[in-house]
Amino acid sequence: MKELSKKELESLVEIARKHIYPVEARGDLETRDNDSEDFLDVSVWSIKAALTAAYELGKESSQNKRSGRKISLTTADGIPESLSNLWYTGDCDIATFTDAVEDSRTGAELVRNLGRLKLFRKFTLQRETDTKIRLKGTDRMGNISYLTVTK
Repeated sequence: MKELSKKELESLVEIARKHIYPVEARGDLETRDNDSEDFLDVSVWSIKAALTAAYELGKESSQNKRSGRKISLTTADGIPESLSNLWYTGDCDIATFTDAVEDSRTGAELVRNLGRLKLFRKFTLQRETDTKIRLKGTDRMGNISYLTVTK
């Protein structure tokens, strides 16, 4: 499991304090190596409320991270192109395409996710940096375009 940042841990402790009375009375979620202090008597509805709040916090955090990405498509000549030129109507839509892009953390993952969609072009990874992924797309007629995702 990923190590939580100090801010993330503070958010979870705050959720626990708000929704789980024994944590509110105790003040923290630190291990005290004492069974009577480390094992709490908690109602299932308190657990459900805390888990729901944590889920919503994670969802909100994920949406905030997603919104920073920019997706652009250009022809080989550098002319901007509409993303909807990548699919037939009904085979894909902008939401599905955007989700495939946003769910990708690496260039290889992006190529794999786009490969699962019914697109006109097949993409290959051309370049990846810490801030940008660029894919090269080729359609059946040999036309080339570039899909750039700014992280």
